Parts: sequence; structure tokens; C-alpha cells
Amino acid sequence: MENLKNGFLWGLGFGLAIMTIILVVDYFNPNEYEKSKEYLPTTVENFEVTSQISRVEGSSFIIAGEFKLTEIANFERYRIDAVIRNEKGLFLQQCGSDVDKRSVEVEKSFTKIIVCSNFSDVDSVSLIEITLIGFK
Repeated sequence: MENLKNGFLWGLGFGLAIMTIILVVDYFNPNEYEKSKEYLPTTVENFEVTSQISRVEGSSFIIAGEFKLTEIANFERYRIDAVIRNEKGLFLQQCGSDVDKRSVEVEKSFTKIIVCSNFSDVDSVSLIEITLIGFK
């Protein structure tokens, strides 16, 4: 019985030591998820929409477009946001999609599809504002 008790205490001490080491390493070297929370969003000014089309599929409003940068923009990651408004300019919905950083190059077009789920007011869509957001 004494051996079982000593074995349990040794195992508990060893487990606590390993857990402490893991927590210290994680504190000084955060994983990618922790790093992504620290990114600050910035609207990319030198971005233009070359072409865009939109359609309805079920309850989703789908926007497909061709985009390009006109000047260098150096960000860690990108996201395209679409704000959908009605004919009076009132906000209906906002949706977005992440963009692969390797596809965003100066003066080179890239395509992206944005899917707005659970969209019910399709008939009143009048304006779609598309912006590129960069994260440093």
C-alpha cells in the first residue's frame, strides 16, 4: 500500500512539472491562433474591383469578383468584406471571406467568391460595397 501511495505522489509531481513547463513555453511562444488575435485590421486603399457579379442560391447571396492591388500593400493576411445595402442606402448584411496572401500581388488580378449566408431580402439589394482589409 505504501508503494502505491509513493507511486501516486511521484506521478502527480511529475505531471505537475510537465504541465508547468508546457504553460511557460506557451506563454513565451504563443501558437498561431494567439498571434492571429493580435492582428489590427486596416482598410487597403490601393484596391480596386475589376469586375463583379452576384446571384442568389437558396438562402445565400453569392458575390464573385475579380480584384487587384494598384500599389504595394504589405500585410500578414487579407480579407474581403462586402456590405450590402438597399436602394435607400440602408444596411442589409455584411459578410466576408479570407484571401490567400499568395494570390494578392501588385497589378495582378485575383478572383474571390464571397458567400452571404441566411440572406432573405434579395429583392431589395441595390448596392454592394467591397473593401479589402489587411491585417498586420
